[in-house]
Amino acid sequence: MNASLSRIALGFEALIIALPVSLLFPVMVGLDLIMSPWAFVVLPAGACLVAGWRLIISFLYRGESALTASPKHDWILLHVGALLATVGMAALLIPWERIVTLPPEGGELPGPLPELRGLAFAAPLLVPYAHLLLARYFAADSNNRWRGP
Repeated sequence: MNASLSRIALGFEALIIALPVSLLFPVMVGLDLIMSPWAFVVLPAGACLVAGWRLIISFLYRGESALTASPKHDWILLHVGALLATVGMAALLIPWERIVTLPPEGGELPGPLPELRGLAFAAPLLVPYAHLLLARYFAADSNNRWRGP
């Protein structure tokens, strides 16, 4: 895929996938959640979302060269966001009731599992994440070619 088609495709992914999930994020978080221990997951997830949008916008406006020149911390936050989305999917899909032994009196799952299941709503963001990774890889690969004397 050439660079202009890749930018158009990422623009559609941003409009169809990333924008609705980003607009759902404040609704999913809620205002009372900031003071709870769950904030240790929500605040990094928000930072990852902001870093992802920074990379998407820089790629849409400046192309592949913006991905290779982007700050390293944006990519680290993007990888952490993908990890959080994957952990959320795992917490949602794995039948924890069969794996974790529950105490007979409570019968509820241990504390972090219900909260981590909320991160599964970010799973569609793995599509633009993969697109940005591939665009960065192909941009870096094309810069390493020998073009002659």
